[in-house]
Amino acid sequence: MHTTPEQILARLKHYSGVDATVLFDWFGLQNEIKWHCKYACQNGIHVSPTFILNGLVQHDIGSSDSVADWAKRLLA
Repeated sequence: MHTTPEQILARLKHYSGVDATVLFDWFGLQNEIKWHCKYACQNGIHVSPTFILNGLVQHDIGSSDSVADWAKRLLA
């Protein structure tokens, strides 16, 4: 409850080695998020989680799928 976004990003870096702070410091992030939200609404997405890969809604993949399944779809 008392963890700040900066602390969460530090934990992510500690556990995964991925430094995502650069992404959140990006000036255009807010506009990018707004664009993605508008695009999702235009495609009938009103409930999360729904995933879009390469601009297409993917109804057959979700957060419960394995990393291997995600990698196969992303690299296809």
